[in-house]
Parts: sequence; structure tokens; C-alpha cells
Amino acid sequence: MPTQLEAGATFFTLLLDNGEVFTWGDPRYPQCLGRTVDDDAPATTPTRVPYIEGIRIKKIGSGGWMSGALGSELDGGELYIWGRSEPGFESKISALSKEDDDTHVHVVEVRIDGMEADVVNFGIGAGHLIVAASSDTNNSEVRRAVLACGQGDFGQLGIGKRADFVEKLTEIPCLRGSVVCNVACGSKTSFVVVKKQEATSELHDEGRRLDGA
Repeated sequence: MPTQLEAGATFFTLLLDNGEVFTWGDPRYPQCLGRTVDDDAPATTPTRVPYIEGIRIKKIGSGGWMSGALGSELDGGELYIWGRSEPGFESKISALSKEDDDTHVHVVEVRIDGMEADVVNFGIGAGHLIVAASSDTNNSEVRRAVLACGQGDFGQLGIGKRADFVEKLTEIPCLRGSVVCNVACGSKTSFVVVKKQEATSELHDEGRRLDGA
């Protein structure tokens, strides 16, 4: 049973309740489908993304020319992304440039204070990525952070300064320690929902910047 359907610039991404992910769309941009396009797997036919088969995906996101899929905690809570930069735009986020076992799908590595972190939520806009993550320290302290990368010309990254492009995931300072309930992105906007008790005036100010105001 379908549970989530996302649309990008030239493609669709579908999540089923069993955790499987299917993509279909324009055959000119196979990178946006996260899979090889051939006679057995045409671009226009909904087809599973091979690299993440067997991984129970709990959330997908698509925007512009990128897609992502977040694995369940039982599968390590890893974030997988695929896609390309907007045509005519030369810069590319670092996660899309790294060499992985698969030529289409890439695992996003997230660190908080230099420590490896698990992704708990994410959102993808038209050229930018927002990631909420957490990590456990040796003294059982949980560190939480929200990070962003990609196009930021409308302030959609929320990192405290407007930048045309940020290649690597960069922390959004005012959201440090926040318990994130959800993340969503529009084309040039970003929205992060946190637990009410953590919504300070500083957060609201930064939230306006996240929305590209």
C-alpha cells in the first residue's frame, strides 16, 4: 500500500508501507531515478531502487533534481540520496560527489562535534538538503543537531548567513539540542518542527530565515 508520493522536477518517488521505494520519470535524467534505465527497467515504469532493496525505508523526500530515503532505526537509520545538480548549475553537494558501492545512490555521512551521528529526519528542496541527526556520547549524553547544505540564495539553509551554495552539511546553530519532530522543504524554503518547550525567540527568528524571509 502506498504511504508517501513525492514529485521532483522530472520524476516521482513512491514509498510503500513495506518500506520499498519505486521511482519513475524522464529517461533523460536517470540519476534522478536512483537506478539504471534499460529495457528491463524503463524510466517511465515504476521500478524499485535496487541499492536500497531489503532496507525498510520509513520516509522519502524529493525536490528539484534530488531524492532521499531514510532507513528505519533497525536498519541503522542511514540516509540515502540520489540525483544531480540543477541543469546549468555547476556546484554539487558533497554527498552526491562521493564514491560509494552504487553509482546512483549515496549514503549521507553526518557528524556532530566530530562524532558519527544517526539521521532522524530530513527534507529536500529544489537544490538543498536539511538533516536532523543525533549521536550518543560515551557518558550517555545525546547530542542533537540540524544541518543543511546546497543552494542557499534565499536563506533556506538557515545557517545564519546567506550563501549562494554550501557544499558540505553545516550546522544550523539555533537548533542545537532541539528534539525534532519533523522536517520538510519547499522549493526555496525549509521547515523544522521541534518540541514546543524548545521553541525560543531565537528559534523563531532563525525559523523566518529558514523560510527564506
